[in-house]
Amino acid sequence: MKCGNCGSEWNVPAALVNKIDKCPFCQASLKPANSSIRDTLKWIVQDRGIEVFQNETMLNALLADLIAEDEAGRKKIKMALSAGAGNAFYRVVKSREPYDMINHNQMVHMLSDCGFQPYYYGFVLDCFEYAIGYFSVETEPEEEETVSVGDLSGQSDVSEQGTETAEENEKSKDSGTELTPEEKAKKYYSYAVSFEQNGDYLNAFRCYSVSAENGNTDAQLALANAYACGRGVEENLKEAFSWYSTAAENGNVMAKYAIGHAYEFGRGVELNKKFAFDWYFVAAKRGDVNAMYKVAMYYYVGDVIAKNLEQAYRWFWEAANRDDSRAQNMLGIMNEYGIYVQKNDPEAIRWYEKAKNKNNTDAIKNYNRLLQQMNPMR
Repeated sequence: MKCGNCGSEWNVPAALVNKIDKCPFCQASLKPANSSIRDTLKWIVQDRGIEVFQNETMLNALLADLIAEDEAGRKKIKMALSAGAGNAFYRVVKSREPYDMINHNQMVHMLSDCGFQPYYYGFVLDCFEYAIGYFSVETEPEEEETVSVGDLSGQSDVSEQGTETAEENEKSKDSGTELTPEEKAKKYYSYAVSFEQNGDYLNAFRCYSVSAENGNTDAQLALANAYACGRGVEENLKEAFSWYSTAAENGNVMAKYAIGHAYEFGRGVELNKKFAFDWYFVAAKRGDVNAMYKVAMYYYVGDVIAKNLEQAYRWFWEAANRDDSRAQNMLGIMNEYGIYVQKNDPEAIRWYEKAKNKNNTDAIKNYNRLLQQMNPMR
């Protein structure tokens, strides 16, 4: 089990799960504060995960224990579960985009394909829509026309007129107009970040995709990183390079650096270190500290472009003054050995110490070695 208050996790025998009321670590209540069917279901899926839909016995037991007073509501849920609603809905949520990316009619069509009769459409969507909302991190509209779970107890049908479509969910509550691409990009980027922070890389990828398609350059970069690392999607270096290129064309500096890295190591594109330097240089000019270090090293080594120690020192200096420990260590080396500048051990020690304080292992060795040379009696 996991506490929603302090985040502590612990193993509990299945027979005791429903008997534990408080977190053993922070003493916070493990039961939902509200006793409605809707809030209880939402708490259950947040506590047990979407997989709870696949365990009819567990879900019914939890509902019976937590909301014994709503017998009619529990009977309807039990009926939906016995008809296979849980498994069907689990498949829909796991295989599709967040709810406000799915047209309501498409959802109904999918439920129909699963063998559900019209009577169940509205019920399934209403009973379990909190799970879709949980995945899309969407707040409920202030005024909702759909029939609530509690209202279903005396009804045998739900009209399509009372259910909002995905497009209607996309409308602004204040102006009543559809979201602009910029608003949609911003909205889905915030969803993606939240999913990623919680380790849900699949839905993070889906939301980054929507945001990226609507022009958010940070999302385009994140989408490229997802393809490059195989996070939430199968690794695809060519697709990663494509999205890095899109983000770079739209002005994302980190994407420019990433393209340089791709060319340097041949990831998703043919290896070309000259192209790598060109992209690193563009990113360095725009302030990317990693690119500054790369440019400095290219000038320092001189195996791809002409060696230029003046430019190397300049770019190491730029990166070092932005707290890059690698560049600080290199300035220490150049001052210690008199490379481009006059030999200056105290200056070398100063730079080594800066990098050492950031736990740069090379700088730690260089600092201790040079300090021993300068003070042999220590």
